[in-house]
Amino acid sequence: MSTSPNSAASVQQNKEVVELIVTTALTSWIYRVNDQISVQLQSTGGKAPITWTYRNLPEGVLGEATGKIYGSIKESGLYSFSANCGDSTGQKASSYYTLNVQPGTLIKSKLCIYAANNVIDVPDRNAPLVYDIKQVESQQIAADLAVTEAMGVVADATATLKDYQREQARSQLALNLAIDQENAAERSQFKLQIQYDNAVEVHHRAQANLGTARNRVGIAQTAVDNARDNLKAAQDNLATAQSSFDSASAAFKEATDAYTIAKNELSQAKLDYKNAQDDLLAAQNANNVAWNNVQDRKLELDAANDKWLETNQTVANAKNNLDLTSTSNDDAITQLNIADSALTAAQKTLE
Repeated sequence: MSTSPNSAASVQQNKEVVELIVTTALTSWIYRVNDQISVQLQSTGGKAPITWTYRNLPEGVLGEATGKIYGSIKESGLYSFSANCGDSTGQKASSYYTLNVQPGTLIKSKLCIYAANNVIDVPDRNAPLVYDIKQVESQQIAADLAVTEAMGVVADATATLKDYQREQARSQLALNLAIDQENAAERSQFKLQIQYDNAVEVHHRAQANLGTARNRVGIAQTAVDNARDNLKAAQDNLATAQSSFDSASAAFKEATDAYTIAKNELSQAKLDYKNAQDDLLAAQNANNVAWNNVQDRKLELDAANDKWLETNQTVANAKNNLDLTSTSNDDAITQLNIADSALTAAQKTLE
């Protein structure tokens, strides 16, 4: 087993990748037919989760998204493939590998003899054998011939191998160049894909915005129609309101005039009320004066009554004395007349 010649190329390629780097190089790149292949690829940097994809995996070999490659190859040959990893932020890194699958052996010990490109079985030394001299001699002769032919084949194979190695080196250089170009193309394609995806997203957003705008236009048109209907209704209501306002204005004018009249009447009524209060006060004062006068007249009447009683007594005395003297009678009559006059005046005053 030998170290993979792709290691240096993989490291060189990944120097161009920022942060996310594939660190795994195949520790064994030479296998036999039907050998079990199991490799776990690793990377450094990037943001988890890291996802792996593959291109040109040979038939019989599978790759998982975790970076594990496993399986077996049934045909000998050189098998080149690429492993690509990406993180959650969109960073990518790639590495390229070649598997050299050699023809398998027909015995468990992997010991074989090449003769004219044919593989000859060698008996298992651990198995019990029954030796036959003739069989051994024939096998020895066959083995000698096979060794002789194998040496010639080895010499030819050595020359062929050198030619093949030179050709392989040239092919590897061409492959590396093609891989570099493919990698650059993939990066360009990735950028273009991002631009295309952005353009598609912008287009979808534009379509969504257009649909929203159309809906809004429809809603706005409906709102305009409703506004027109509302405007007409408002105009009709305005005309009705104007008529009502005119009627109300006329009623308000009439009410204002009535209010003015009522206000003037109220002012006159207030003035009349004040005059009435003044008159009432004067009447009360006059009533008080009259009451006082009545009280005075009562006193005077009482005095007049007393006087009248006295006068009546005098009259009686006078009448008694009438017979006594005419002169006294005449005086009495005179006094009686005076008394009657005073009584009449007192009664009038009392009334």
